[in-house]
Amino acid sequence: MCAAKTSFGRWSAKERDAVGRKTNIAIKKGLLPPASDFVCSICGRGKDAVYRIEYHHETYYDPLKDLIPMCSGCHSKLHRQLRRTESQNK
Repeated sequence: MCAAKTSFGRWSAKERDAVGRKTNIAIKKGLLPPASDFVCSICGRGKDAVYRIEYHHETYYDPLKDLIPMCSGCHSKLHRQLRRTESQNK
């Protein structure tokens, strides 16, 4: 099963997708700076990096809060670790 279609923690794929859409709309409206304006919070890669900078949502309650800019490589690694931890706790 594709990871994007599974639940993550207590958040379903549908809930995560909705927050992602709201975040993108906020960026387009200028309410939130694009993640590409930042450097990765984990490794420090910046705009010139091979990996694009994107937002990680700590929670999915508010699409404009609890955002951490990360490069796509670190973001993927973080989610793999979180999924691994979650499956070990079941």
